[in-house]
Amino acid sequence: MSEPKVKIGNTGGLYIHAMCFEKAGDENIGHSHDYDHHNLVTRGRVRVEVEGRTTEIGEFELVFVKRGLSHKFIALEDNTIAVCLSILKSEDDSGDILGIVP
Repeated sequence: MSEPKVKIGNTGGLYIHAMCFEKAGDENIGHSHDYDHHNLVTRGRVRVEVEGRTTEIGEFELVFVKRGLSHKFIALEDNTIAVCLSILKSEDDSGDILGIVP
């Protein structure tokens, strides 16, 4: 098992974290964030584990991960691509930018 290859970018207030899992069984390290985000699978399938709950999503399916919840993604097929998407501005109307800009 290996961690995915990662590409990071941002545009128009959207943070984009793309992961390419080369082999089935590859996974990212479990983690949490102080912001909500969506994860879109653009190729293959992943198992999503969030706080001990598990679901599977495939191509062109989304899963929403609420801030503060521990989560990880495990590829179920070779060459799976999953993209995490989140907004860069805080939701408290302060206008602060979250500390995730590459």
